[in-house]
Amino acid sequence: MNEAGINPDVISYNSLISFAARKCLSKSLNLFDEMLQRGIYPDIWSYNILMNFLFKLGKLEEANRIFMDIVLGEFRPSPAMYNVIINGLCKNEY
Repeated sequence: MNEAGINPDVISYNSLISFAARKCLSKSLNLFDEMLQRGIYPDIWSYNILMNFLFKLGKLEEANRIFMDIVLGEFRPSPAMYNVIINGLCKNEY
């Protein structure tokens, strides 16, 4: 993006993270860290994307940790986030 003269924002990072998570979760986590290092703060959708793929990988504790960060942080869980959580828990037989 830098080479093309595009200044990334949270929306472009969310798209990249979502695509990367389909191929390799570690790449999406690296993109998430890169976004933070650039001073671009995640939004509720950034967290939804990560939680969704953590649930798909069966990493319930990590997904729950993200949810707790949201609850204790500046965001309020959205209906879409609860949908991600309920879906993830059900698919992992909880």
